[in-house]
Amino acid sequence: MSDYEVHWAVSIFFLAYLIFEIPSNVLMRYLGLTSYLSLSMISCGSIAVGMAFVTNARELMIVRALLGMAQSGYFPGIIIYISWWYCKKQRTMRLAIVFTAAITANALNGLLAYCFTFMKHVGGLKDWQWMFLLESAPIIPLGIVTWLFLDNIPNTVRWLKPSDQQTLTNCLLQDAGVSMNELTQNRIPSCQQIFCVFNDWRIYMYAVIAMGNYAITKYLTAYLPSLVHLMGYRPAEAHLLAIPPYTIACISCLLVGYSSSRRNEHVYHLVSCLLVALVGFVLWITLPVNAKVVMYISTCIACCGMFSAFPLLLSWLTNTINGRTETAMAISFIMGIGQIGGIVLPLLIFEIPSNVLMRYLGLTSYLSLSMISCGSIAVGMAFVTNAQELMIVRALLGMAQSGYFPGIIIYISWWYCKKQRTMRMAIVFTAAIAANALNGLLAYCFTFMKHVGGLKDWQWMFLLESAPIIPLGIVTWLFLDNIPNTVRWLKPSDQQTLTNCLLQDAGVSMNELTQNRIPSCQQIFCVFNDWRIYMYAIIAMGNYAVTKYLTAYLPSLVHLMGYHPAEAHLLTIPPYTIACISCLLVGYSSSRRNEHVYHLVACLLVALVGFVLWITLPVNAKVVMYISTCIACCGMFSAFPLLLSWLTNTINGRTETAMAISFIMGIGQIGGIVLPLVYDDGIPGNRRGHLICVGLICTSLITTFILHFCSILEKRCRIILTLAFRNSKIPVEESEDLPKY
Repeated sequence: MSDYEVHWAVSIFFLAYLIFEIPSNVLMRYLGLTSYLSLSMISCGSIAVGMAFVTNARELMIVRALLGMAQSGYFPGIIIYISWWYCKKQRTMRLAIVFTAAITANALNGLLAYCFTFMKHVGGLKDWQWMFLLESAPIIPLGIVTWLFLDNIPNTVRWLKPSDQQTLTNCLLQDAGVSMNELTQNRIPSCQQIFCVFNDWRIYMYAVIAMGNYAITKYLTAYLPSLVHLMGYRPAEAHLLAIPPYTIACISCLLVGYSSSRRNEHVYHLVSCLLVALVGFVLWITLPVNAKVVMYISTCIACCGMFSAFPLLLSWLTNTINGRTETAMAISFIMGIGQIGGIVLPLLIFEIPSNVLMRYLGLTSYLSLSMISCGSIAVGMAFVTNAQELMIVRALLGMAQSGYFPGIIIYISWWYCKKQRTMRMAIVFTAAIAANALNGLLAYCFTFMKHVGGLKDWQWMFLLESAPIIPLGIVTWLFLDNIPNTVRWLKPSDQQTLTNCLLQDAGVSMNELTQNRIPSCQQIFCVFNDWRIYMYAIIAMGNYAVTKYLTAYLPSLVHLMGYHPAEAHLLTIPPYTIACISCLLVGYSSSRRNEHVYHLVACLLVALVGFVLWITLPVNAKVVMYISTCIACCGMFSAFPLLLSWLTNTINGRTETAMAISFIMGIGQIGGIVLPLVYDDGIPGNRRGHLICVGLICTSLITTFILHFCSILEKRCRIILTLAFRNSKIPVEESEDLPKY
């Protein structure tokens, strides 16, 4: 298999795990916890046995996806089961024991992998096939034993006296603060319970911590033998040397769990573990490559800290989130979000902080600073000499650029009424599309500048395209105003008229319109408690991924159709030109009718048609494939401004809108993760990448319909709310931002 196929085979497990995390929780409540756990074990064992007989990449991906689906609810189920059987003070130690078992299994993996190397061709099977058979087969009978002998709750246990059952049940009821009905029922959670979970701001804080923890833990688990091998040890030695770090981590996990359980404290224990892991990784980075013994010790330190941290986090979660249903849903959600933990992009990380800086400096000052920074860093791209320098410069560019595009959208929302924004956003996107069209022409022109002035063509590209941004940033700072009532080229009467129009349209006070203060914690929590934000973020992820895919790889995709590289650069101009016209026409239609949803759906359907044609056409039909490319670009590039305009029209209040745009643009960057995965220059037509784009577009379409109809239901519910209830839901700091019902 190619590296690309291996990468996808690994990633598709986590994708399936993420998608089926919440549905598995619903199934868990329907079947009963122990029945679900036994079913999960039997399914995982059977599928893992089947892994021994895969013959190609497609079969491997299918089996890996099924394995992720079957395993998605297993570990959350274990955590939930512990929370149902032990009081809050006792859980940390029990979770530490569970994690110790998992770490021990990882330690034994190295030893078993070494042993399986001696089983090549035994019984006509390869060593890796024996590994799957002998490690997976015992899980099936163990799942049957679990179903026969494991009970859901204490008052159904056969090996306890009735008096002991009652004592233990009363203790758990008192500790958890739930009723007997809640303790014994297995009904599916209601919509109200689900919304209650996702309205708790703590869930998202735990999810962020889990993402970091899960990413590093999985990194160590997946690559520890390879990392040890890179220190200079032979592969066989590397497998055996993976055992001591896990052994030390087992001891550390038990000791930290015992200490936390005894003191009934989680936060400082968790911080201590993360600091220990940080020390290990810092040593790992700073040590010279030839100091392999000390690097190995730093590996042990990092493992010691990281593997001890996760049970503390889960115990802290189960101790603070009350109610069995809420706890179960929270664990499933956090474990699902934790799968995204491997995604670390500077643009995502600095999206929200850039918004805070934007409010502190003022919007136009921030935009000019961002332009000057981006221009300077992009000029520096021309002089990178190795991969390490390139990564540093790219990280700095992501940091500098993180708030620029959200700032443009926010600026439009501050200067235009809701009905006018779609057309203005379409014009901004048209400018971006036109720039992409010119990129093809410029790239073709730069091929004639090889070795001019001792520089290569790609160096000239960065210099000549990036340098003009710096003076443009200075001009922006000098002449662009934040709000209409500070503009020097308008009469005072015109300033007042425009300001009053914007105030009436947005429903904000003059104080909110003119201030640049940093958003308060209450305002930030208000944004993240709005369920619509997350629906918009899912739509943005799908849109952003496909748009970036087309932007980054359009010349290569045209080249794969059979055109010469020079022709491919020139042939990217027509799709972008058609997309420019489409974007303006769709923006004009949406702005005139003041309608976004059906325009957005229509654009996504057009893009879907383009990609479906792209997939189904034969490879040699290059002219028709090129036309389908134009159709796909026409739909996708017209969709994103509609989404952003819809967002700014429905999220009320300048502070909430600004924070929402930054969050959605940040989450949207996750869509860019698929870029290196969906493109394969070795496959004519790249149908696999187009299939993934079809899946992302379908996800955006479904989410758009869900958001639209849920918003309609919410509006109907608001009509029947009492005035007292409505007022109780309005935060003090943002009360002037919300519409008057």
